[in-house]
Amino acid sequence: MPTGVYPRKPFSEETIEKIRRSNFGKKRSEETRKKISEGHKGLKPSLETRLRMSLAHKGKVPQASIEALRRNHEAMRGIYQLWQRGERHYNWKGNRVKYRSLHTWVEKRLGKPSRCEFCGREATGRQINWANKSGQYTRDLSDWIRLCVPCHTRYDKLRRNKNP
Repeated sequence: MPTGVYPRKPFSEETIEKIRRSNFGKKRSEETRKKISEGHKGLKPSLETRLRMSLAHKGKVPQASIEALRRNHEAMRGIYQLWQRGERHYNWKGNRVKYRSLHTWVEKRLGKPSRCEFCGREATGRQINWANKSGQYTRDLSDWIRLCVPCHTRYDKLRRNKNP
């Protein structure tokens, strides 16, 4: 049988997960640990990981430090969630967004409407909603108005009659 390095297809996500689960909790030899250490050289750990390593290197971690770490972890999650918004989110679709997702996006930016801009009626919940002015459904916040359900229906009928 020939020896050497042969190219092969990369593992699927399912296979990688199976390998990860099978290796979880196993004790590694000194040689393996050195190889892993060499492989990690040059990688920069995250801020959270550096804080945990700092606390671990100081010896026993007092309860106050554990609480500080938990607070920092929550703060880091908040920062990450803020960073993962909008165009930086991995699933951002831009203007190719679907109807319901666009309405959710508008509601998050402009809030839930409480007063109809046509008749002035005040209501809550599903009685008042955001209506698209142009019918183009883009991420332009100036292209949305607050309308109650009856006014929204009338507005859509008028727009359809003007642009058949």
